[in-house]
Amino acid sequence: YLWFQKNKWAWNKCGCFASEHEPNLYTHQSLRILAAVFADDVGAAFPAAQREDYLKVRAEYGKLINIDSPGPETIVPVTKFTGVNVSRDRAAGTISISMESYIGKLEDRHKGEYTLNEMPTGKSKAARDAFEKMEPGTAETMGDRKLFLELLGEDAWPAYMCFPECVHTVSHLGRFMLYPMDVHIAAAYHLMGYYVRHKFDKITYGGKLKIPLGVDSAPPYFEESRGVYAASDSSWNTRVKPQGGHVVMRMNAAILWSSKAMKIVIADSTCHAETAEMSKCSKSVMFVRMTSSGIGRPVMGPTLLLGDNRATDILVTKEGASSRSRHFELATIFVKYMVLRLVVKCQLVRTHFMIADIFTKATDESTFFRMKHELRNSSAEEVARDTQGAYARRVKDALARIAQGLGVCE
Repeated sequence: YLWFQKNKWAWNKCGCFASEHEPNLYTHQSLRILAAVFADDVGAAFPAAQREDYLKVRAEYGKLINIDSPGPETIVPVTKFTGVNVSRDRAAGTISISMESYIGKLEDRHKGEYTLNEMPTGKSKAARDAFEKMEPGTAETMGDRKLFLELLGEDAWPAYMCFPECVHTVSHLGRFMLYPMDVHIAAAYHLMGYYVRHKFDKITYGGKLKIPLGVDSAPPYFEESRGVYAASDSSWNTRVKPQGGHVVMRMNAAILWSSKAMKIVIADSTCHAETAEMSKCSKSVMFVRMTSSGIGRPVMGPTLLLGDNRATDILVTKEGASSRSRHFELATIFVKYMVLRLVVKCQLVRTHFMIADIFTKATDESTFFRMKHELRNSSAEEVARDTQGAYARRVKDALARIAQGLGVCE
């Protein structure tokens, strides 16, 4: 707390003030200088034309908090921040983030304890169903709880920083912290094996804006808003507390994502569950919009919010209440208020194109890779690496079934 206050004082003396919505994000009063603060780490951004002004601000800040400067004229590009590796391709106009360094440490620390895996959970339907149906243990059946909590903590950090496709897996494993069994520990190791196999995977922001998956044309002000849109989805009738998930996209890739079991809302229909999650998504959209405005990148017009439930789409876009929605509490129906205020604009897409589907359950291999690469804005090479492997396995499985049906030995 004391360091935060001193750091804030130093930035204020330099003419930089924290965002009203994100206290660790500073902007200069008159210059286009941004500073992101995490504990004692600082990442700064500025236009090339204001380089000299930035160097003066940096020098002043260094004197106030008594740190060594890399040199009065030296600019050190950000390559790592909050444990996240950062790379930039100026020619392509992109910035990429990954967890290569962090996962490399996990690889060395747990060598021999995991296998390399292509998906966060098993690939077969039986394996995915077994993962989804895992139940908490008891005091009698509990395995090594300390080990499980350590593994879960190590697995959670990449999921929430750079691996959106794994956040559902981490969320589901979090249900077993009280009495974890050996099967839960094995699932945590399986996820770690996925990280190690894919430690070079990146989320890439930038490049030519892509039209959202499942949408025929870009919504109004899409270019001006730097491609901001959101997607929301929820499971229902598979467990008492449905698993809801959503994502906010910006510059072709995921910038904020969530996958959690609904704790307050007891949904009595798929429409109820989808509406509740869409309301949570609307709050995330509001945060992104307000933070973007605070750094001089305002989002223009309503933000596109994609869903795949027709009943929810009708419910939140039509005026008034109905017998179905009359009992919905304010938190559940917040998205309807956001639609009326023109903050979000809902649009129905087919489930096949719902990128938030990956946050609600362990999906099949084809869906997983399709949504993973959409969230990451993956390169053609990264897509080919995964899809070719998946295609080869499907061909092999099909041939095996044909051979079995004909009674042919392999």
